[in-house]
Amino acid sequence: MNNTPKHLFSAALVVALAASADATDIKNLQAGTLANAGIDSTETALTISGRMNAADFSYILDNLNDLQSLDLTNVTIDAYSGEALPYTGLTSSPANTLPDYALTGLTRLKTIALPSSLQAIGKGALSGSGITSLTVPAGVETIGDYAAMRCESLSQITVDSKVKELGNRAFAYCPKLTTVNISATSASLPEGLFEACTSLSEVDLSSLVDCREIGEWAFAECNGLQTLMLPALTTEIESGALYGVNKVTTLTLPESVDYIGNNAMGAMSALQTLMVTDIPTVPQLGENVWASVDQNKVTLVTPDDLVDSYSEAPQWKNFSIMSETDFNDSTHIAGITVKAHSMQVTCSDNVIRISGGDGKLGKIAIFNAAGHRMVSAKANESITITVGGWPSGVYLVVSDLGAAKISL
Repeated sequence: MNNTPKHLFSAALVVALAASADATDIKNLQAGTLANAGIDSTETALTISGRMNAADFSYILDNLNDLQSLDLTNVTIDAYSGEALPYTGLTSSPANTLPDYALTGLTRLKTIALPSSLQAIGKGALSGSGITSLTVPAGVETIGDYAAMRCESLSQITVDSKVKELGNRAFAYCPKLTTVNISATSASLPEGLFEACTSLSEVDLSSLVDCREIGEWAFAECNGLQTLMLPALTTEIESGALYGVNKVTTLTLPESVDYIGNNAMGAMSALQTLMVTDIPTVPQLGENVWASVDQNKVTLVTPDDLVDSYSEAPQWKNFSIMSETDFNDSTHIAGITVKAHSMQVTCSDNVIRISGGDGKLGKIAIFNAAGHRMVSAKANESITITVGGWPSGVYLVVSDLGAAKISL
């Protein structure tokens, strides 16, 4: 703690306070002295350089409720040890860490630039704040539990590859979150990481090369999610991990998956095709993995030599099971009409023609071999889509009536 007498601060404090119509710029701050910098309680924009500790964040939390912008790019965060701080009750906080609950509940705070020297984001540090985007600095290795949970305006998250530990529900209940760029080295997606992030529509986790586990409720109730690519080395999908993800029509399970937990894919009501063609053995299952899913209307595409094994396995046998060869033969035919359920697809001259026959196509999406959505649309009985310029390869056409593989 700093025991410098208050009457000496005017001489000893090396802080330049430059107020303008746009922001207040505090330079060369000494840790623990922000309360003496003379900041107006109605300040809306603040730029700080120098050193801070948990006491300074406590001052911001307690006094600057109108703050909308906070730039800490050139700040070094020192360790704190001392009396319990207001609201958070912290008596200690490590160096180079955004303290636990540092800015929680600052609903007017829209933008924040974190220190480049930051190594950790504490528990609940930004939870309930008004931030609209979050870029985690490259040096951060740990993101604590609930770090940015319930941020009502958060729409974009970028997490660098050095992050080794992601906290439970770190980004849960962020209803406007649409973009997730994540390349962490964490071995798991923790419990409830993106739970109830209802605006997420496409998530690609293929860059998570060290991830082995999709934790409980990780994507539960993400009912806007349409496309999901799981990490290639995933071995376990834990209980409730994808529960209520009710717009995904096609899901490919990575080759390493050997266990799927209780209710892990329950209420995935839009699921039409489940691909397990790369998995060498039938994965073990928890209870009611596909609760509330009409499995006999979902095509399970298996390796040719495991059709019988899946057909005899509890829960798995309830799907409409098809070998990979049969699936490819029935849907992967270039230049002629192919059928899947009641949908017809014709591919020729850089045009895909899709017809629902007597049924309505509804929502239509075309995915490339990597699972990336190329186009989406809505239609009644038929639609024509021009695909000129698309790379040659295999594509998957999905509608409310079924799925079809095509080759361009």
